[in-house]
Amino acid sequence: MNGAVVNLSSRSAQDPGVSGTKGATLARMLAAGQHVPAGFVIITAALEHAAEGRVRIGRLLAGVEAGNHRQIERASERIRTAVEQLPLPRGLAAEIRRAHKRLGATAVSVRSSSTAEDLDGASFAGQYDSFLNVRSAADLLRHVRRVWASLYSVHAIGYRLRHGIGVDDCRMAVVVQTQLVPDAAGVLFTRDPLTGQRRFVVSAALGLGEGVVAGTAQTDRFVLSSRSGKLLSSDIATKRHRVAPAAGGSIESVSVEGRRSQRPAVTGAVLRSLVAVGKKLEALLGGPQDIEFAVTGRRVHILQSRPMTALELANLPAERWDIGLDRRRSWSRSRGPLYRLQEDLTRLGFEQARICYDETGMGTDQCLLHLANGYVFTASPRVRVTEIHRRHGLQRRRVAAWERKGISFFEGTMRGRIEKRLDTIDRRRRQARSLREFVAYLEEAMKLCTLVQQNLHWRQWAPPEPGHKMRPDGGWQDTFHKLTGAPKLEAEVLTQGVQNRMTRLIARLLELARIAKGDRVLERLLQEGRFGDLESPRLRGRASVQHFQKRFRQMLRVYGARAGHGYGSQTDFFAEPTWNMEPGRPLDLIASYTEQDLDRLESLEPEARDERVRMTRKYRAQLSGEPEKLARFDEGLDKAHRHVVFLEDHNYYMEQRTMGVLREAMHTVGAELVRRDLVDEPDDVFHFSLEELRQIARSKEAGDQRQLVLQRLREHRRRQQLKAPKRLGAKPGKAKRKKVSDDDHGRRGRRLKGVGASGGRGTGPAVVISKDRPRLHPGDVLVAPNVGPDWTPAFAFIGGLVLDEGALSQHAAIIAREYGVPAVMQTKEATKSIRTGQVVIVDGDRGVVELEEGSGPAA
Repeated sequence: MNGAVVNLSSRSAQDPGVSGTKGATLARMLAAGQHVPAGFVIITAALEHAAEGRVRIGRLLAGVEAGNHRQIERASERIRTAVEQLPLPRGLAAEIRRAHKRLGATAVSVRSSSTAEDLDGASFAGQYDSFLNVRSAADLLRHVRRVWASLYSVHAIGYRLRHGIGVDDCRMAVVVQTQLVPDAAGVLFTRDPLTGQRRFVVSAALGLGEGVVAGTAQTDRFVLSSRSGKLLSSDIATKRHRVAPAAGGSIESVSVEGRRSQRPAVTGAVLRSLVAVGKKLEALLGGPQDIEFAVTGRRVHILQSRPMTALELANLPAERWDIGLDRRRSWSRSRGPLYRLQEDLTRLGFEQARICYDETGMGTDQCLLHLANGYVFTASPRVRVTEIHRRHGLQRRRVAAWERKGISFFEGTMRGRIEKRLDTIDRRRRQARSLREFVAYLEEAMKLCTLVQQNLHWRQWAPPEPGHKMRPDGGWQDTFHKLTGAPKLEAEVLTQGVQNRMTRLIARLLELARIAKGDRVLERLLQEGRFGDLESPRLRGRASVQHFQKRFRQMLRVYGARAGHGYGSQTDFFAEPTWNMEPGRPLDLIASYTEQDLDRLESLEPEARDERVRMTRKYRAQLSGEPEKLARFDEGLDKAHRHVVFLEDHNYYMEQRTMGVLREAMHTVGAELVRRDLVDEPDDVFHFSLEELRQIARSKEAGDQRQLVLQRLREHRRRQQLKAPKRLGAKPGKAKRKKVSDDDHGRRGRRLKGVGASGGRGTGPAVVISKDRPRLHPGDVLVAPNVGPDWTPAFAFIGGLVLDEGALSQHAAIIAREYGVPAVMQTKEATKSIRTGQVVIVDGDRGVVELEEGSGPAA
């Protein structure tokens, strides 16, 4: 086939029938004098030529109905597989190679350009695939086929069927352009997408703009007058990462160091250029535009422009903040904005918090709820101090009654109750067939989660006596120090090596790592992150892979609902998947374990246990001549042992299983909505209230819900921009003055001072945790604001732990001591002072972190 490739600068490239909508628009903008990266178009007829006689697309799509998701899935899989495996005709492949060579670019972008893409009122944004930083002609040919195949993805086929776009009405061209390496990139809207007002809104980030388009980047936001270009407002984000081309192809996330992370991504001169570009493109293309741009030096390059759809231009006003508010009370803003399903979960949670407070005086006294525009406001009920003391007294007696039997209040009254409810939920999940049954399963999971988190969680301890502090562990460190005179931190040696759920999980991970290390192919596959290959026909037959998969599934049956929620966790509950939902997470952990000396790791727990026994005997012998002190020592140690076991059971049932089970229930219902072709993604379920889900389930012919999802998503983004008041209602009473900390924690020169949480001294490269989840390697020092159960399975092999916050009795501290990980908490500013890759020395005995000379971040 001749003429299958046209240059973007040619007149014929401006024809959407030749270049697709995106390619034709780029050609028009280039002809109008805009800075568009050089490139060429593989025309729409090329796919038809390549597929002729090989892939009968029309026949495979014949009879596929818009609402039949299974039919769409089957057709999509057959067509995509066939297209991706198409042998390109020799003449077509040669023509593409020649155009690539003439372009002379080290790397190119390969973008979709459909004839039914970026149309006013029916945008296909995000439906088709594009690829960045393609670095060879061979890879270019492969990615061209992948772009073609994306024309027949499940979402694209479904979208066309719903909008009445026929097979012959939608063709695919491919745009190939020089890959820019921009200083910054982003999106310019020539109407405010949140309010519809006539003003220009710019979202910009450092590096490539993929994170801006996907909504995952740390972006600056600028609002400018559409007439004068005057800057009306700006919101500058701390940009800890940027997206950049990777050396071997594709893209990667790169850390942003020093002051650059605080500076605006684009300058005032660039903003003025964008205003001028926006006006010209509105005039050229007609109507409000959504423009993707990149910046190199002072030059603005246009990567794409599409019309803003009617939905994006709609204007939905915010509701009043005080509707239904009890004005006699003082209300404080807590968090927000929430998704609709989160709002229902919050209401259920506050009902349980109020029950707990009324019966025990425990939990939060801020247990009255007001919701407005998705934001949570809380207030306290009026309760006399004497009544709180009465409730506390009753709860102390309840807890003491069980402790006299030698078991915790949690073990005696809660564990069985939670297990029974979990079994009921699991049975509902397995038996669910209709959408109504799936929604009922979700509702039951929501009720259990809020019962556990907002009620049972708070009543498992005895309230302190008036004037005393809460000590869930019985104040073991203070007791130990008073009785023996030894340092408080040494008290924790006497509680290490006590078997619990976390040590049993780590034993499972070690076993799986050992199986993998027995087969070099399996070990390499895990370390390279090729987890999908475990199901490939080539590997499925290997005995080691079969054994690994069997033991892995058995591990997930016990720990699969784990998502890392708990005290110190930085995870977003609604967004964080469980191990069952994303098995790559535990597989990534196992891959890290395969890099270790497994014999050494397996010896850590028995060594810790032996040291505990030895030190216990030492101090008991020291107190043997003082029976009263010895009795107090034994009683305190017994409580401390029970607290370790309790804490792990608590994490497993309360913060892992119940929250994990709810997360999986939401995903299951969302997937069921996708299967019925009502929404596009399982997480779209977040945008529905529980009552709306019930109504959809009751309806015999539930209609397409995608427009509602888009409306709710846009509403959520608008709410994020609202300036929610900090307080509502009555003027608050005089607040208690917070005691100013007189500690010396924080950074002094090249040293960070905190509190030693686990003894020892370790040196290693830092891995600073933010929103990303990097793989940890042997000897890495984990640095974070705080950590919960999401990171503790890695404690068996890390070289140190440094936290901005933290408590000596929390989950992370206990597991660090268990595995001899030097740990320093409460440094206040470790994450600001340390960068990933920097070598640090963690001294858990002194509570100090030393930063190596010459390796620190910019001041």
